[in-house]
Amino acid sequence: MSYRWGYAGTADLYAELTIPDKGPALLLCDLKTTRSGIFGDAALQLAGYRFAEFWIVDDEEIEPPQVDYCAGIHVRADGYDLVPVEAGEQEHKDFLYAMKVGQFADRSRDLIGAPIIAPTTSTFRLTREAS
Repeated sequence: MSYRWGYAGTADLYAELTIPDKGPALLLCDLKTTRSGIFGDAALQLAGYRFAEFWIVDDEEIEPPQVDYCAGIHVRADGYDLVPVEAGEQEHKDFLYAMKVGQFADRSRDLIGAPIIAPTTSTFRLTREAS
């Protein structure tokens, strides 16, 4: 959650896992059940959680733990895939920009007024004079 930037959300999973060739690591993960897998917007979502001012655990605000890696977990009927996701400081900036664009899109219709109707209609007519 971030008071400064005005957003909140619920992360799916924070866990310590042993990664081959890297050893134990703290991962922040997002579960996805879409048929087509993990999309790029997962990076923005995870970056928002990763760089939040605090997390709420058991109704208490706590400092977010230091995350080593982020990942998406693509859950399928036949199993799952753990998919690395880059969710660093740049993705957090992109998340904040995307949030602002979304806010603009939500209010953009209110920026356009009704057409202005002319107060009178012209009665001017062109006529052909005989020569």
